Amino acid sequence: MKNFTLTCLSLVLSIGLSAQTQIDLPITWDDGTVNYTTTAFEGGQSAADVDPTDPANNVLKFTKPIGAQPWAGVTFGDQATGQALASLIPFDVNNNLISVEVYSPAAGLPVRLKAEVSGNPTQSVETDATTTVANAWETLVFNFSNQSSGTAAINYTFQYNMLSFFGDFLTAASGQIFYVDDVYFGGTPPPPPAQYNVTFRVDMRGYTGTYTTPEVNGTFNGWCGNCNPLTDVDNDSIWETTIDLTVDTIEYKFSHDAWTGQETLDSSLACVLTTIDGSNVFVNRYLVIQSDTVLPVVCWESCEACVADTTVGVFNIANLELNLYPNPSNGIINIETASFESYSITMMDALGKVVYSTNNVNNTLETIDVSSFENGIYMVILRADNNVHTSKVMVSK
Repeated sequence: MKNFTLTCLSLVLSIGLSAQTQIDLPITWDDGTVNYTTTAFEGGQSAADVDPTDPANNVLKFTKPIGAQPWAGVTFGDQATGQALASLIPFDVNNNLISVEVYSPAAGLPVRLKAEVSGNPTQSVETDATTTVANAWETLVFNFSNQSSGTAAINYTFQYNMLSFFGDFLTAASGQIFYVDDVYFGGTPPPPPAQYNVTFRVDMRGYTGTYTTPEVNGTFNGWCGNCNPLTDVDNDSIWETTIDLTVDTIEYKFSHDAWTGQETLDSSLACVLTTIDGSNVFVNRYLVIQSDTVLPVVCWESCEACVADTTVGVFNIANLELNLYPNPSNGIINIETASFESYSITMMDALGKVVYSTNNVNNTLETIDVSSFENGIYMVILRADNNVHTSKVMVSK
């Protein structure tokens, strides 16, 4: 996936898309939703780059150019904006390991990893490992209960939330290049997230502009433009593509021809999520991925399918046999549908946190108690077979 520097992030914001999230463990440099900006120091240089052994994989490149200090390094985070790791490093007396995939220019080079408290560099712990291969990937395991000579021991009361990497530590800078990937807590890598096939489909018959190739953009691909184009093999103006995605909550929208045009979604639609980030307001489609899913065909800028209206020659929105009431609700929500024999329900708050879920509902009328919910807007997601329908409800007590 495509990585973004601050310049690219500014471009993302300028076209009305959600800002990226803060870096956190595990760090892969492959998630387009994360801001992987790093901060090199003491003359070091760092930038997202391509894996020297796999052009499909993104990694971090760290260089010690001539003139840099022997202790030049790189912090995983954007220190210009005060962004450390989003979460505290969960050290305790039984868990002191952090693993890092490292591609080194030579074997036998000292590599140091430093954990510290953001804004308080005196609260830190450092430990070392040594490379064993040249120009190949290996996993270096850093044991923070075995601190580097002359440095402070780990203190489990400190709130460590920063990590810095030092390649060929204390050796004169001569242009050494290291690549870094897969930084994770513990001595064994976490299991890969489950992947599912998700098919996106949009009906372009309701679009009045000109276009060549529609595409889908979202948090899953870093809003990359035309890297996920759609196809229309039977020329019926219904364009689609299937993408392997991990279990996640995503925002997305349809666009065409590398952002030449994009959907302008009404915030009152049931299938969208509105996010406010400072002065920026983002309105995007919304989906929770939990299984292989073929999304229903939707009209451009709509939550529902297009239906031909022969009297005027345009396309209107189809109605699903689903009723959600009362809305606003001060205690209960009724979901009434005759469209499905069995379905599941998920409710999420405005931050995407699941607050209610149930499976195998076979009632035509399902009642949900929301009396304990905070006031606000909630997304209601109904799934049946490979169909997904979303609605919004306001809880106001």
